[in-house]
Amino acid sequence: MQALVTRSDFNPDDLKDTNFRKIEEELRGRSSRDSWEQERGWRVSKIYVGIPKGEKQTAAVRRENAAHQARAQNVPHLPPSAKADLDGIPIFVGDFHHRSICEVIRETFSQDPAARTFHYHPYEKTHCSPVNPTPVTERVYDELYTSDTWIHEDAKVQTIKLDQSVPERDLPRAIAAIMLWSDKTVLNPFGQNKAWPVYIFFGNQPKHERSAPTAGGGRHLAYLPDVSGFVSLAYQH
Repeated sequence: MQALVTRSDFNPDDLKDTNFRKIEEELRGRSSRDSWEQERGWRVSKIYVGIPKGEKQTAAVRRENAAHQARAQNVPHLPPSAKADLDGIPIFVGDFHHRSICEVIRETFSQDPAARTFHYHPYEKTHCSPVNPTPVTERVYDELYTSDTWIHEDAKVQTIKLDQSVPERDLPRAIAAIMLWSDKTVLNPFGQNKAWPVYIFFGNQPKHERSAPTAGGGRHLAYLPDVSGFVSLAYQH
C-alpha cells in the first residue's frame, strides 16, 4: 500500500468511490462480517422447544396434538428441526451456532499438538506396594482409557468387519472419548452480555493435561441460545 500511494502518478481521487469492504469480501470468498461463523466449519441452525399447554393429557387432547403435529409436518417452509415431535407448542428460541463433532475430532487428532500425548489404546493399570510383606496387586482406575468399559469397547472396534474394497480397511482404529461441558460465561466486564458455550474434551488426553488452566483442553463445539426469556413469555400468554 505504501508503495502505491507514494508513486508519482498516484491520484487519490481514483479511490473516492471504491468499496473496499466489497473487494475484501470478494477476495476472501465470504462475508467478513460472518467470517467467524464460516471459519473452521461453524454452522447456524434454528432451535425450537416445546412449551407445555397446561392441559390434562386426555384422549381428546392427544388426538388434537397428533393432528397439530401432522399439519405442521405438511407445511413446506418449516425447517427440519421444527418438524420433530415436540411436547406442547413449538416456540422458536434462537439460532444455534455449532460445529460438527466429527470435524472437531478430525481437526484435534490430526492438527492439535496436544494429540501427540493422547492415548489411543486402553490398558489395565495395577499397583503393588513394595513395603507390604504380602504384596497384593491392586487395580488402579485413574483415567478413562484404563477402565474396563474402554477396554471392552476397544476390543469390539478392533474386530469390526469392514468392506475390503474401501481404502480405510487397513487404517488403525481407535476410540475418541468425548466429554461435553457447558457453563454460562460473561462477554464483557460488566456482565450484561452472556453466552452459554459448549466445550468438547477428549478422555484420550491425560487428565492432568486436560484440566490444566493453560492447556486449552476444551475445544469450542457450540453456543446455546438463552431460552429463559422465551419460556417466561410463553407462560404469561
